[in-house]
Amino acid sequence: MKSYIFDLDGTLLDSMKVWEQIDVDFLTKRGIEVPSDYINAICSRSFPEAAKYTIDRFGLSESTDALLREWNSMAIYAYGHTVSLKPYAKEYLYTLKRRGANLGIATSLPAVLYEPALRNHGIMRLFDVICSTDEVGYGKTKPDVFLLAASKLGTD
Repeated sequence: MKSYIFDLDGTLLDSMKVWEQIDVDFLTKRGIEVPSDYINAICSRSFPEAAKYTIDRFGLSESTDALLREWNSMAIYAYGHTVSLKPYAKEYLYTLKRRGANLGIATSLPAVLYEPALRNHGIMRLFDVICSTDEVGYGKTKPDVFLLAASKLGTD
């Protein structure tokens, strides 16, 4: 194979728990114990929906925009400082590059999150293309972001 397209969260980055930790830290900072059903209640919602739900459920005085800004700030820090790579991910990527492979990423993450993580681990320069679902307007339930990455890599 000449080209490889990777997802980030849970594939190259060991980041699946970062959002749960953000929720825990956010509520704990306000002296609120995290109810056992909270994480499941917000995980299927969009960020604005989760923010509104959180405000309504806990009677917070913050606006949805303020809450989203705080969550984003926490996520940017986490992705840039605490999110680790999956075991052997870096070595695997370097092996593929040494073999002349073209590497791409197709992710749901916005650049404000994936760039700090990739830079922190010194692997940003390994990728020939990085595509986000933000560019195609659909989540990964449709193949659009993967097709965009393949197109940019010059492959079917």
